[in-house]
Amino acid sequence: EKHPKATAYQIFCFMDNIALEFYLAQKYSEAVLWRERMLNFCQNNFMDDSPEVSRTLRFLNLAYIKLKAYDKAEPSLKAELAILEKKLTASHRKVIEVKENLADTFHEMKKFDDELRLREQIVELWRENFAANEANKNFLNQEFAHAQEKLASLLDLLGEKERAKDIRSQINYAPDEDDLEALFEEFENLDESQRAKEMRDFEKIKQKCD
Repeated sequence: EKHPKATAYQIFCFMDNIALEFYLAQKYSEAVLWRERMLNFCQNNFMDDSPEVSRTLRFLNLAYIKLKAYDKAEPSLKAELAILEKKLTASHRKVIEVKENLADTFHEMKKFDDELRLREQIVELWRENFAANEANKNFLNQEFAHAQEKLASLLDLLGEKERAKDIRSQINYAPDEDDLEALFEEFENLDESQRAKEMRDFEKIKQKCD
């Protein structure tokens, strides 16, 4: 970090390489140590809403969740969400994904009022996505149904049985075997695409830092 000829971005790349390798190796405690170190470095060298800060928070939060460190994940997820909401629409998948992670974190911390507020938002955001997009209808409908079921389950827990029943009655997702097979293939393609993107990003960072 004190190399006189290295730029801030080159140092970031180097640290990101190490942290990502730990994360992909499922060594989450080590990944957290590097990401926390990176976050301090980023805050001293980049804008608060920079891509470097956003990326660092993303992988830091995923590692916190893997470690069930929910007390640390909550403020960090809120910081990640604030950055994304400045740059993306409310219904963007990345924004919803962070809200889902935050709602899950609230659930584990038994902050059910906070979780309920987010679950309601998430259902409406998936509803908007499903109505507005013709592509990936199976995927969007599955995500919408999953969000509805998560909300209904929380309402059951809170004793709001009638409201939970009403939400479940609105779920319109019951694929037959052919639909399920197509959906599984779609998920596999999405997973491979995401994995490939991460690895491409990883290789790009390595090349820039060489």
